[in-house]
Amino acid sequence: MRKRKTLILVMAFFLLAALALPALAQQEKVDVYQNQKLVKSVVFAVGLNEYFVNNQTPGTKMDVAPFIESGRTFVPVRFLSNALGVQNDNIGWDGKTQLVTLKQPGFPAVEMTVGKIEVKSNGQPLAGVDVAPLLRDSRTFLPARWVAEALGYQVEWDEKTRTVICWPKGEPKPDVSAVLQYIEQRKAQVAARTLTEEDIKRLQSYPMFDGSESLQGEVNTDSFRSFEQMQADPYLREDAELVVKHDTLDALLNMRETHIGTIGTHGYKVLPSLKEYDGAEMKWLTDPRLVYRTALFQRGIRGVLLVTFPDSNKFGLTPGRTYEQDVEFRVINSLDWGTGEFTKKLEQIVLLSDFRPVRG
Repeated sequence: MRKRKTLILVMAFFLLAALALPALAQQEKVDVYQNQKLVKSVVFAVGLNEYFVNNQTPGTKMDVAPFIESGRTFVPVRFLSNALGVQNDNIGWDGKTQLVTLKQPGFPAVEMTVGKIEVKSNGQPLAGVDVAPLLRDSRTFLPARWVAEALGYQVEWDEKTRTVICWPKGEPKPDVSAVLQYIEQRKAQVAARTLTEEDIKRLQSYPMFDGSESLQGEVNTDSFRSFEQMQADPYLREDAELVVKHDTLDALLNMRETHIGTIGTHGYKVLPSLKEYDGAEMKWLTDPRLVYRTALFQRGIRGVLLVTFPDSNKFGLTPGRTYEQDVEFRVINSLDWGTGEFTKKLEQIVLLSDFRPVRG
């Protein structure tokens, strides 16, 4: 009799366990909604000021782009939360304690503090968290992976496209190929940046520096030639074309700087070298119409410098995003008539503008 009761209890236990399995599996599956629509995927791209929901392009615009810090992708709190289905009314911020809370009905409650390496989901610390939320330019940025996981998402990093892909836990990985193709097209637009007529006019509009400002001793200021004069004279125009032809960014970076006088009297910043940009990917855009002559063997060469830092930098620029800056290189250049060699020595680097994000 006792054996029979034991057998019945064992059978009942396994029956209950079998009935519970679908319910447990269902608990692992999270349905996420944004604007009453079920969210199947969310994608963020480093350096791109858009995020993408449900493989739709173009995406939702952000006023700043995600960036990488300490090996993790950071996104502004509001945009990250909205993308993952948390409405603005359910995003909390305590300025005194610098505590961020996300309490959207139907989601786990998430808490994290700026500067503290911890993310709590329903009061429990999330395992594996290795970075803290941070403040930059009075904005709070959250680590995308850990916040998404705390809210019930699975997360994957695509190194090739530098994207964070999120989808609800328990669901198969979604097809985000349309988004990835769109991102590559946007990046190609930035890479294909060329000078426009508007750029030429802007770069010509900055005050020009004549030789009397730059050299110590006697200077033949009669040798000064403006942009217009360089283009009007066939011989000078050919000279300007030669300067541009031999003016590659690599050559400028490798040239030794000499400091003669005080170029920059118009209030522009003068750099001793481009070492401040070490580690950045750079591209130099110029045109013969942007060359003028300050003295017989001196040239001012203007153009746009494209700069992309892969990681955090002293300028506070968003890593992975491309910026541009109007720059003038002051060079001493000449043609060795004996050898036919074109020689050039960098004299000064004058920054004509601050950094601007490249529109892509």
